[in-house]
Amino acid sequence: MRDARRLVMRRGRSAPGENPGYQTGRLARSIGYYVPRKSSRRSGLMVRISPNQKNGQGNRRFPEGSAYYPAFLYYGVRHAAYGMSKKDKRQKKQHSSRWRLAPRNNFMADVIDQRRYWTQKLLSRELQRSLRPVRRKKT
Repeated sequence: MRDARRLVMRRGRSAPGENPGYQTGRLARSIGYYVPRKSSRRSGLMVRISPNQKNGQGNRRFPEGSAYYPAFLYYGVRHAAYGMSKKDKRQKKQHSSRWRLAPRNNFMADVIDQRRYWTQKLLSRELQRSLRPVRRKKT
């Protein structure tokens, strides 16, 4: 969680393909974790780390009814051509790219790749501990 926040804490604008820049800090503060409770369908062996998860309470950092901002960063936004006059469309084609907001890097996937070895080691160690046979008393 901390590593993902560090990747998006660089101030200023970000270029296409880079990690998102830091202006207001909403994206960095929205990265949280959620541990679901054990149920009849779920074993409870899951942790979800992502933007927009604060103890499972859902979207607290982004205003209610607004669009999910990290999705715009990851997928990008293209220019819309409808609602423009022909003159504006021609000018737009000559002077701008196809993207209004070009896609940024998936910083959450980068953190997973960086921490893959540590995560596998930790999970395998804990599973080994939990699967040890219970010692029975001799009678």
